[in-house]
Amino acid sequence: MKIPNEVSFGPCNLGLSKEEIVKRAKWSLEVVKGAHLEDRGTFELSLGEMQKVVLASVLSLKPKVLVLDEPSVFLN
Repeated sequence: MKIPNEVSFGPCNLGLSKEEIVKRAKWSLEVVKGAHLEDRGTFELSLGEMQKVVLASVLSLKPKVLVLDEPSVFLN
């Protein structure tokens, strides 16, 4: 599975338009400095890259509050 699919899963389940889903996925990957991961598969990622994708997935839902426990573990 490619990274944009992972990041867009949440917004897709919210029933948002395709344009909004793509916009949120791209925005959240940019926020975590993970835009370069778009063409990679999930099994090709390092632990730090996986963590960026997970964080981007959550950010794509545009939560009001985000509570993190050791958010920088595995990040270089």
